[in-house]
Amino acid sequence: VGIDISAYTSDAMTDFRPEDFDAVISCCGCGGKLDGDKESWKKRAVFSDWNLDDPPAIDPGDLSAYRRVRDEAKAKVLELLATVRQ
Repeated sequence: VGIDISAYTSDAMTDFRPEDFDAVISCCGCGGKLDGDKESWKKRAVFSDWNLDDPPAIDPGDLSAYRRVRDEAKAKVLELLATVRQ
């Protein structure tokens, strides 16, 4: 794809404040587990739990799972953009 993401990191939710975000997307299906002090994340203007598969856990070694999840994520991002543009 040609996008270098090697300098990016996956940071913990506790490093951020929910009120700083208009849209919150959970990619792993864990959005339903946001309760108690994390409930405020689900109350943002846009909250969605996409429940995407975890490619390292299921890829048979040919990158097909990575490609499938990438394509699913792209479709969901495009859908999200169409929704927020309205």
